[in-house]
Amino acid sequence: MKISQDVFNLANDVLKFPFDDCDEHDFLDRQEEHVWAYIQIVDRFLSCVKRIPDDALQADVRSVNTNIRHMWAAKALRTQVMTVIDHLNELAAKPDSGFYRVEDTMFEQYFESQKVEILNAISSASFCIWVAVAWFTDKELADALISKAREGLNVRVVMNNDRINDYIGRYLEGKVELIAADPERRLMHHKFCIVDLKLVLHGSFNWTKRANSNNETLSLNRSAELAEEFSQEFVQLVHQCKFV
Repeated sequence: MKISQDVFNLANDVLKFPFDDCDEHDFLDRQEEHVWAYIQIVDRFLSCVKRIPDDALQADVRSVNTNIRHMWAAKALRTQVMTVIDHLNELAAKPDSGFYRVEDTMFEQYFESQKVEILNAISSASFCIWVAVAWFTDKELADALISKAREGLNVRVVMNNDRINDYIGRYLEGKVELIAADPERRLMHHKFCIVDLKLVLHGSFNWTKRANSNNETLSLNRSAELAEEFSQEFVQLVHQCKFV
């Protein structure tokens, strides 16, 4: 289930609130004004969290008491809210929780320096890189993938099993998870890469030396929703092809 970025934005608002600008030694009216402003932000955050159907998280939400007026009680409230925020972040970060964070989307288009952007994306990966490219002859890109595989990342490459890809295929074999597509059965003409299931690179740019001197396009999309769609296509490709 998706957890909207709005929830995390509100959590950041709670964390950034200037809580320590007031303390229990200030005048009561000053304390009440400061606590009231804090509660408004907390209430907006909690109202969003209440839409997330997780029993343990909702138990944490129910334990939060916003019926307070003074700073000594607000300190206890802050501790309760931090428990909710920590639980929320754990849910979003845990792969088997059934929840994932839908981050603010980013879209960028490149008509030059595409290879640099691909290398940057590969370098940024922390747990997986899935590549589907029709033709792959660029050794520098291959080395970048191999380096990440050696760090322990899940690196998978689907490419056509043909003469053009023969050298890189042999170079990658045994170093990354290599899947061969049969061009005689059905030509695999994709050119996309998924990084950490949240960043998608796609366009006309093949991972070849020649592509660097061609007129090509490369789109970068930071979107968990789009990455999920491309991941489904990638999994289908893997099922249709064979491992090397």
